Amino acid sequence: LKQEMITQCHNYVECDNVSVKGWVTGTKDYSMTSHNHSGAHVSGVFYISTPHGGPIVFSDPRFNASRGYKEGLKEQFGLKPVTIIPQTGELILFPSFVYHEVPHYSGPSRRIALPVDFYIT
Repeated sequence: LKQEMITQCHNYVECDNVSVKGWVTGTKDYSMTSHNHSGAHVSGVFYISTPHGGPIVFSDPRFNASRGYKEGLKEQFGLKPVTIIPQTGELILFPSFVYHEVPHYSGPSRRIALPVDFYIT
């Protein structure tokens, strides 16, 4: 699995050497406030089991850049949050500086995910 993730990182961004750190999250009652992964270069989440959804929401990393914009402009400029409902077995990669959150998930079974950080040297 580790080698496959490194291969996918190479497909996502051109680089020579990549190291990866990962950890497992998995509960029936879970949420994570908005955050980014400063220090890493590319981050991702591999979804081991998401039988009942459990979205991840990405936000514009410039937060205040869109302050005061009308909703229509936010949509036109791509500043509205993007929500993805991951599927089991899916790997989502993104630049580590992008803020993301996991809204409250409370399902009948565990939502098990493997967040990862890639460090490019």
